[in-house]
Amino acid sequence: MIYLIEGNRTHKNALGSMLSQGGYETKIFPNLSAAEKEAQKAPALPDLLIINTATMRSSGTRLCQQASQTIPVPLLLITETVKNGRLPFVNEVLNAPFTSRKLFNRIDKYLMAPDAEYMCRGPIRLHKEKCQVYVNGNVSGLTPKVCKLLRYLMDHEGQAVERQQLIRQVWETEYFGDTKTLDTHIVWLRKAIEIDSRDPKLLVTIRGVGYRLDLSAEK
Repeated sequence: MIYLIEGNRTHKNALGSMLSQGGYETKIFPNLSAAEKEAQKAPALPDLLIINTATMRSSGTRLCQQASQTIPVPLLLITETVKNGRLPFVNEVLNAPFTSRKLFNRIDKYLMAPDAEYMCRGPIRLHKEKCQVYVNGNVSGLTPKVCKLLRYLMDHEGQAVERQQLIRQVWETEYFGDTKTLDTHIVWLRKAIEIDSRDPKLLVTIRGVGYRLDLSAEK
């Protein structure tokens, strides 16, 4: 659970929509007082508190100090005023503007345990049970085989994976005479994770070998 504090100047909770589209359970508050009241009556504290001072007329210093005392959880500050620095009582500072990938990378450090229901690599968040993938604010449902294919590629992120290896692991067969099924599933996967599936940037083809999930560059 994430608590998000945004000032009243924000337009239709744009950051809250980004978090929702990314699959994060989020409660949005107009101020710290409202978040404190919710924390007092809730059965458990949130996993993370985000304070978006980019929507307020404040640097957030005093607000973060108070929040660290009343809601003692990891704190992510989003700001337009703090550049290349840190603040007391703050775990992470994210300067606006930013991409959803940068935001999700900051969040996942505090929210996702290794054995959680999500797998997270770069901009990709995969719900393993629901077979849903979240990439830069977009969500797509996957077939079980495409989900299994993505999980294997995420486990070997940055590595060139041979086509035969993918067939062996995903379809559990030693028959490699026909690779059209793999090709079809690669097309489906690219449609789910790429901005333009005809010009893939994340799932690239390694000629004569197979495929590589390339998430090294910050988009």
